[in-house]
Amino acid sequence: MTLKYSLTDDDIIEFQLYHVKKSPSMQASIRFWSLLIPVILMITVVVLDQIMDNLSKVYLVFGFALSIVLAAGYRFIYYHTIKRYTRKMLKEGENKGLIGEQIIKVQDQSLSISEAKGKIKYDEPFINRIAENSNYFFIYISSVSAYIIPKTVFESEEEKMSFVTKIKPFVCEAG
Repeated sequence: MTLKYSLTDDDIIEFQLYHVKKSPSMQASIRFWSLLIPVILMITVVVLDQIMDNLSKVYLVFGFALSIVLAAGYRFIYYHTIKRYTRKMLKEGENKGLIGEQIIKVQDQSLSISEAKGKIKYDEPFINRIAENSNYFFIYISSVSAYIIPKTVFESEEEKMSFVTKIKPFVCEAG
């Protein structure tokens, strides 16, 4: 089976977002900061109210309302920031191999991946895990890096399932 496709900045961003959303440590960090920042803001408003001998109620209401908005919107702000900075980093230098044409060839005893920087051939298990969302397969080769395969490359659901079945022998056993 041979898959030929091209990756864009948007595909890389999609992977970054997927990884952050599925990472337990990143989710814990997001929960922590989405609570800490509003709490600090509320404490600041209360302390200012005490120091300034009763702030106007408008400032108190505004401070508390802003805290609630920050608590509710932090996740959205964080994900938007990931998109923006990933896009900026991708523009900082050359990304041959990461962006552009990719070819994955799965045979009985080997799997090869070709891109602009060269070709890698695997004869033994190398995949940490296979993950997916509605648009992509992510073939993780380490805890933070993966080959990205758009599901649009497959012509049918059967072809997708056949691909997954063919690459399973290349998944490392948990150890």
